[in-house]
This record gives sequence, C-alpha cells and structure tokens, in this order.
Amino acid sequence: MAAVAPVEEGTGPPPAPSTQTVPSPPRERTPGKYFAWVNKNVLGLLAIWSKRPQALDESTPRLVEKKQEFADYLNYVEACKQAFPNALPRELCSVDTAHQRLTSGLKIVCDPEKSIQQRYFSDEDKRRAQDLYDWAQRADALALTPPASDNETTAVVNTRRPLTGAYNADSDGKYPIRKPAPAHPVWGRRGIMHGVALTGMKGKTQCLNPDYLDEKREAAVIGHNGLIVGDWFASQIRALFVGAHGSSEAGIHGRKDQGAYSVIVSGTYDEIDVDNGDVLYYSGSRSLEHKNPTQCPPRSNGTTALHVSQMNGRPVRVLRKASSDKKKFSVWAPLCGMRYDGLYRVTWSGTKKNTHNGLFEQFKLVRLPNQTPLEDLREIPSIAQRNDYARVSEYF
Repeated sequence: MAAVAPVEEGTGPPPAPSTQTVPSPPRERTPGKYFAWVNKNVLGLLAIWSKRPQALDESTPRLVEKKQEFADYLNYVEACKQAFPNALPRELCSVDTAHQRLTSGLKIVCDPEKSIQQRYFSDEDKRRAQDLYDWAQRADALALTPPASDNETTAVVNTRRPLTGAYNADSDGKYPIRKPAPAHPVWGRRGIMHGVALTGMKGKTQCLNPDYLDEKREAAVIGHNGLIVGDWFASQIRALFVGAHGSSEAGIHGRKDQGAYSVIVSGTYDEIDVDNGDVLYYSGSRSLEHKNPTQCPPRSNGTTALHVSQMNGRPVRVLRKASSDKKKFSVWAPLCGMRYDGLYRVTWSGTKKNTHNGLFEQFKLVRLPNQTPLEDLREIPSIAQRNDYARVSEYF
C-alpha cells in the first residue's frame, strides 16, 4: 500500500512482517479509517434501524444502499483474510487502530448479545462475520506466538475471548495452541492431520499449526495445483494446508480479477444445488435463506469469482464434502472428510427461486474430460483412511 500521512498510531496487536500488499479499501485511504467509516455510516445505521418498531421495506433505496455497502465491507475483510490468513500486518493492526475498529464492527453483526441490532443481517451474514472475527483474533494470536523449542507441544498466545460460550467477549485472556507430537499416528507428520493444531475455548477448534506454516501450499492457483484427482482430506483446514482450497470456512475460493480457484460441494445447499456427478448446479453465496423475490443477494467475492470463471473459461477445482446430515447425502460425496474430484468449467449462469421464493444466482459446472472417472473415486476414502478419520475426534 502506498504511504499515506499523517496516520494515527493506536494500541493493538504487534504487526507481522510481510511482503504481501494489503488490499485497498473501497473508500478512505487506510483500512483503519475505512473500518471507522463502516462502523459509523453502515453498521451503525443498520443497528439503529433494527431497533425501530417498524421494519423498513427491503426495497427502500437507503436500505438497499447500506446493505450493498455492508456486502462490500464483508468482501473486503475476506480479501484481507485471504491475503493474510495467518498473521496481521501493521496496516490491519495499529495504523488508525484498525484491529480494534475491525473487531468492534464485526461484533455488531455476530455477537448474540447484540441481537436487537441485527434485524437486517442474515444468518449467513452473521456466520461470515463470526468467521472473520475468529480470523482476526487467530491471526493476531499467530503474530504473537513465540518460537517453540524442539520439545515444546503447546504455545500460549495472547488474544481476546471468543464471542460465544462462558467467557466475557471483552476480557483479556490466553488461548493455547495445542500442537501434536511429530510422531502422533493421526496428527503427526505422517498422519492425515499433519499441519493442523487445536485451539479455541475448549481446545477443540482446528487451526493451522504454526510450526509448519513454511510447508503450507498457496491455494490461489488455477488448475490442479499439484494435487492428484482423488486426494482426500480429513477436514477443510487440512485442505487449506495443502493448497486444495483457500478458505477454512467459505465454500468458494477465488478472486475478482482471476476467477474461482476452487469450490466445495456439500449438503448445506442440497435444497437448491444439484449434483449429477460430471455436471453440477452450484448456487451463489447466501442463496438458501434469501427472501427477496425480485433481487439476488449482493454478490460476494466468491459469487463474483464464479462469474469471472465463466467469462475467462479457466477451470475450477471441485471438492466434495461429506454431509453430517444423512438426509442430505449425495451419492458422489465421500463417506467422511472431503475429496478432490478434479477440474470443472463454469459453462452457464442464471437465476432460480428458493423455497422462500427468494431469487438467487446459480452456476452450471461441467467436469473436464480425461480425468479419473468419478465412479472410481467412490472408493475413496479407503478403509484405512476411514479408520484414521474416526480417531481424529480423539485428539491428542
């Protein structure tokens, strides 16, 4: 980012050294000032309107404008997360008190104690905001993690408490990152969970293991990215570590200028998605709960990336994920974890209606020829992999 002056220096987490460029905000000169503007002029207004006895009509121009600005805000923060998944740079920490302004704004959207202010935020909005809040805290934590000694299995990092559970969201505290022994049969260097550690309030939330960040493969690559069709991963964090998919939560990973790199097909959108194996009908972000019959949800980065992929013809990696709900089980999905099923091309996009009569965007993805047949991939994961998967929840 070009130098700007003068800037305020505030308290915040120590910055992480990085050569990656911080994405330019949609307005204002620095992320911190942009977050301040959003907190006052977007989130603040939506919160005030939420408290009014009478809800605004969804087609009210002022509300439509603010919801679009809110969508741009989430997209921007997700772009920051994509650029800096593990540690926050100075521009997102201390410059213009960016970190404090970011987390306080996200809390307006996702903190259950602020539900009276959240009338105009969908469940998907809250989920995305919670994911970004967790990232801001986790990335902050990784920036503060001290180097581990050879025999160290736990690194303690300073951060704030999570928004949920028994802890006060604003109290200071410590989160441990529990790291497995290198020889652990499941979580160690030769195990199916290599590169993953545990953190969180209960110590059961998966995160990238800071000891192996130098091994993490970049996922923002078009094509197979060194993967073999049929590669299987025990969790989405593990897929993130090996470069199969670039997000720990989102189902679409891509950029507005290059298109989508990968998508995850799961049972979450089974009411509107169609999985015919070699042909997929994949719905854009926030399609399931949308209720506006005349207007699609504001396009997320992921949805926009799929449109770009349709225009440029570049292939997209497709990963299928097992569903925990057996009623939503696809015949093509793995029995557990997620599997890389090869490259697909986006050949069509259009609009459909969901069960709420809400309009949403959908994409047709067609599998490229000369790849391992999907019928052969149905044997993956193997019995040995399934046995190891059953031991993941035993932790270490």
